[in-house]
Amino acid sequence: MVNVTIRELVSKISESNICLVTHKNADPDAVSSAIALYFILKQLLPVDRNIYLCFPQGMSTVSRRLLEVAETCIGTRITYKQECTRNSITNYSLIILDTANPTQLDCFNKYLEDPSNVIVIDHHRTGTLKDRATLYIGGEDYSSTAEIVTYIIQSSLTEEVSSSTKTSCLATLLMSGIIYDTRRFQKTGPHTFYAMSILQRAGGDYASALSLLEKEADKSQRMALLKACQRLILNEICGLLVAGTHVGSFESAVARTLVNIGADVAIVLSDKKDYTRIALRSRSETIDVSEFALWLSEKFGGTGSGGGHFSSALFEGSIPWSTKSRDKKVKTLLEFFGEFCIEWRKRRESKSLH
Repeated sequence: MVNVTIRELVSKISESNICLVTHKNADPDAVSSAIALYFILKQLLPVDRNIYLCFPQGMSTVSRRLLEVAETCIGTRITYKQECTRNSITNYSLIILDTANPTQLDCFNKYLEDPSNVIVIDHHRTGTLKDRATLYIGGEDYSSTAEIVTYIIQSSLTEEVSSSTKTSCLATLLMSGIIYDTRRFQKTGPHTFYAMSILQRAGGDYASALSLLEKEADKSQRMALLKACQRLILNEICGLLVAGTHVGSFESAVARTLVNIGADVAIVLSDKKDYTRIALRSRSETIDVSEFALWLSEKFGGTGSGGGHFSSALFEGSIPWSTKSRDKKVKTLLEFFGEFCIEWRKRRESKSLH
């Protein structure tokens, strides 16, 4: 259980401004966590302390809905940065949310150069950011960052530091973050339901939290899914049905869909302007794709970073491909997965023997 209270957190940052930063294209877990912590800190810190919200490259479509609802029910406009303009920020503590590796911060990783404190609040498999933190809160026992933030700000929710309307609004937002990252409670941890009960007692509304996430995919996302299926390469590797494809965007949604319709493992490549993103998904208890993401980082000579969870992970980096053909890149990734799978199973068998 998280044993850091909001007041202990405030004591770490009481003499500085604050930058709250999430991973790129922030999802509902990251956005709800950042907004909730932002408003509680605004209540507790002196008015001369500046608090900046930073969402590198903005946020996902459904996350924007959460932001708009928060602005409506709290009654104030929420401003945030999505491009780096650090020149105006001095004497700051950096609070990094829902992020394990610096590359996920995009250009905001420059903020790591000279903060007075680096505080990481995260639930992913440990990345390099933990090593740079003066305070790390969370770990893989938690199914979402929103759970961790709920425990940190629990006293503020129950003592109603903010008005009841604001408190119930923040509680509902955090519920949405938990629902989203647990895939509607398909992957929960030992703290998930107690966190939900805290939020319910603070005025959170489950039905409203659920409705915030119920948005039909727009036309561009549906086109990406259909094109991904057109380009699909399906192989049986290590006894697993492995689906590989490539898209220009929505790679995580495509990977999730491929597993939902039958693949044991999905590998979805997306070439961006200066780097490559590879979304990875697996069926529960089949194979650890977060280890595959780390394996890819080593395979590509440390030109990127990867991580995530057992069944959901991401690799990002500048890859020295020997071809421009995306189909050939996908075939290479499937070959790499075959190598990794053999190694991974040997390690598992070795551990079970001991």
